[in-house]
Amino acid sequence: MKTKNLLLIALAGFLFSCQNAPETTTEKETETIIEEEKEVIDKEKLIQEIDAYRREIESKKLEAKELSTADLRSKISQKWSKIHFYMMDDQLVRVKTYPHASISERTEEFYAKDGNLVSAVIEDTGTQDSIPSEDNFNKVYYFQNGEFVTEINKTSEKEYKIKDSEAEELLQEFNEYKELSSKF
Repeated sequence: MKTKNLLLIALAGFLFSCQNAPETTTEKETETIIEEEKEVIDKEKLIQEIDAYRREIESKKLEAKELSTADLRSKISQKWSKIHFYMMDDQLVRVKTYPHASISERTEEFYAKDGNLVSAVIEDTGTQDSIPSEDNFNKVYYFQNGEFVTEINKTSEKEYKIKDSEAEELLQEFNEYKELSSKF
């Protein structure tokens, strides 16, 4: 009987000590906690702020500096005939790419703030006006701190690419255009 009591006391002590033992956090659990602590982005507010900024840039009617794509790498020169760069206070704020007339009317437009891409707009009939019409936007990508946040897609095009790949490609394109803008 004494042995049973001692065993029960030892078992109770062991269980009690397990409950009060400091918790150890695995690396995976730590990553999850860090992910949860990251700032939650209010996408609607971000979209409103970026759209207001884009409208502000467009309202300034900045002078375009044109670059022919003839001497650029083939991926750019085959896709685009010219690129317009718009500067404000010696900072790149807008880039618009124009396709070859015989190929398409689809343009890509990039808006930058403090050297970072904040928005990329794809417009199927963008060659008709230098100032885009929001009614004609087919896709708009939104970025924050160099990372893709969200998109608005008004097309019925099915995309078979991996998630975010088009946004990542647009970010790469913008960074290349930003380097090209240093020629001005």
